[in-house]
Amino acid sequence: MISHLFTAVKARAFFGKDLIIDSQGLSNLRSFNIALSLVCALLWTFVWSTVAFADSPGDLDATFNQTGVVTTSLTNADIYGTAVVIQPDGKILVGGRSDPEKLTVVRYDDDGSLDTGFGIGGIATSPVDDLGSGVGNLVALDTENRIVVAGTGKVSPTAFQMTTVRFTSQGQLDLGFGNSGVVTTSLAGGEAFGHAVAVQPDNKPVVAGQVNSDLAVVRYTVTGTLDTGFSGSGVVTTSIGTKGSEGYDLAIQADGKIVVAGVWADGSSSDYLVARYQSNGTLDMTLNGNGIVTTSLSTGLDDASYYGVAIQKDNKIVAVGEESYAGVPVMIIARYQANGHLDSTFNGTGIVTTSIGMGAAAADVAIQADGKIIAAGVAVENGKSYVAVVRYRSDGNLDAGFGGTGIITTSVSANRDDIGRGTAIQPDGKIVVAGFIDGPDGKRDMAVLRYLGDGYTMFLPLILKS
Repeated sequence: MISHLFTAVKARAFFGKDLIIDSQGLSNLRSFNIALSLVCALLWTFVWSTVAFADSPGDLDATFNQTGVVTTSLTNADIYGTAVVIQPDGKILVGGRSDPEKLTVVRYDDDGSLDTGFGIGGIATSPVDDLGSGVGNLVALDTENRIVVAGTGKVSPTAFQMTTVRFTSQGQLDLGFGNSGVVTTSLAGGEAFGHAVAVQPDNKPVVAGQVNSDLAVVRYTVTGTLDTGFSGSGVVTTSIGTKGSEGYDLAIQADGKIVVAGVWADGSSSDYLVARYQSNGTLDMTLNGNGIVTTSLSTGLDDASYYGVAIQKDNKIVAVGEESYAGVPVMIIARYQANGHLDSTFNGTGIVTTSIGMGAAAADVAIQADGKIIAAGVAVENGKSYVAVVRYRSDGNLDAGFGGTGIITTSVSANRDDIGRGTAIQPDGKIVVAGFIDGPDGKRDMAVLRYLGDGYTMFLPLILKS
């Protein structure tokens, strides 16, 4: 109808005074003008109200469970999320754990409802225990939509092993991977911890963690055997000086290089750690000359650790985590050039610290298509923990177009602590954060939140195009 009105208006303007109208036509024209005026007034009123009450970037997405928040609980058992992946079809995968400490994947439809066609009622659980740290991206998707999760299994009270599980796209254990969908890797010394997993374009899973106090990276074949094309054994351990090192997250560059972020620490101090490996498992000497970068901040800061890492299109490395000063944790985000040097175009130093309330930490990071950076984690205010989401511009400054200040804290429950752990960005720009609610009784429930990004469309352009 709108297109017809525009056609009529254009015709009248074109003919002008040359248009001859009889009395009946004049009456019809007046009626038409009155109707047009009413339509325009109504349209303007609608548009004004739409603009005035339009949702903004950083607002909870009301199309996701009507509130922007979904919680999933189990009867008399814990379930919590630590990582999130968006499937190509828009479904949301959350990796985590459930009692009794089993690696678990939950799948949601785009509207926030559990996908009952996945696993049992939307939940897939591994048959092996996981005693890992709960940090890092422990879930990944391969090109055939198979789901890989990684963690740490307990062999004995003093022996631990890396555990990797693959599910089919429907949430069933993949019998073509390892032993009925499960691979366990025990290494000499008795301590092997898996914290994060990524899948290469050839569908080989890569797991990062720690072996006997050394940084460890393990690569498997598509069928779950150790990949001998990776360092000859499938396992790479890296010893750095006299301190211990641990990988909490990893990302794979477009050229196949593997970037691991974590911590380099001893009993008295800790520094940030980034390492990069060639696809064959050797350290990449183009990163800082030796494949390893350790970063420490000014005197008086401690408890430094990276928990999340992401790669920009230009191969710059973005890592997030926490730093503690005089016992107060702050959120930290750093960006390195491809050669491993801190990027001075990012806040002038390559490092940004963000204080929120009584303390904050970032657990994961994602990069928008426009280069803006999302850090998700936790903030403490007035003795309660909140899910924290912070957006930075590509220059390292807080993005005031996100929630007014660039910082958003969300309370999921009134009387329990709310923790954000993993984040991912949908193709439409919406931001998904997964974590959990931690109650005073010790019971944990999974929490998934979705925020609006910059990609939502106003209603007005849709009308004008109709």
